[in-house]
Amino acid sequence: MSSAPGRRESWWPLTAVALLGFVFFVACYYPGAMSLDSAVIWSQARAAPSTNIYGTGLRWMWWLADKFWSGPGVLFLIQLALFWSRAHLNAVWRDDSRS
Repeated sequence: MSSAPGRRESWWPLTAVALLGFVFFVACYYPGAMSLDSAVIWSQARAAPSTNIYGTGLRWMWWLADKFWSGPGVLFLIQLALFWSRAHLNAVWRDDSRS
């Protein structure tokens, strides 16, 4: 990947900040908070009778994630990964627009 002359290559500090943020949030808040709604969707994903009150996408994602790692922490990790990767992309794009 080539860069324009004079363009700062500052993606790696932004990546380090995003990774540190991810690790910090995992260390402080894992496995996340479970509200009553989350507990109901989790029980539905684990073969309880399903209702039409909650979206099927989250139930399906939790069912799939529960096959690999049992517990509510896996969705917390997925949400953190999505949040910090998007924050990283925003910071890199903003930095690119300034050069």
